[in-house]
Amino acid sequence: MTRWLWMGALVGCSGEDEATYAPALSFLQPTNGATVPAGDLAVSIVVEDFELGSPEGLSFSLPPTLGSWLVATAEAHNEQGAPAGYCALTLDGVSALDLSSTQGTVSGLLAGPHVLTGELRYADGDPLEPPVEVEVSFTAE
Repeated sequence: MTRWLWMGALVGCSGEDEATYAPALSFLQPTNGATVPAGDLAVSIVVEDFELGSPEGLSFSLPPTLGSWLVATAEAHNEQGAPAGYCALTLDGVSALDLSSTQGTVSGLLAGPHVLTGELRYADGDPLEPPVEVEVSFTAE
């Protein structure tokens, strides 16, 4: 469904040939309950029905007219195909890394228990609706 924001209301138009996307996110590494070395944490994720890219590379600027703004918003949220954006990682509730690919490294991991959360976000920083989040608990030694 193509959606447009108009005067604060979400307006939709449906089409018979539109694909249905169900973005999903999971961690390959670290695994829940794992013990990892302190220092640099290798992170690996699996993403389905969502295109990862650099937040800067997928960004847009708001044009001056309402009609153009509607088109730019749709493009930022990639409503013509699979949603696109990045995975925002937080470590223990603090922003740690924005992933534009399925692998990355979180530096400076201290010894102790930790919670790593990943959330899929559109290129403009908006969370998906409904939100797509996953978390994993692990211990660093």
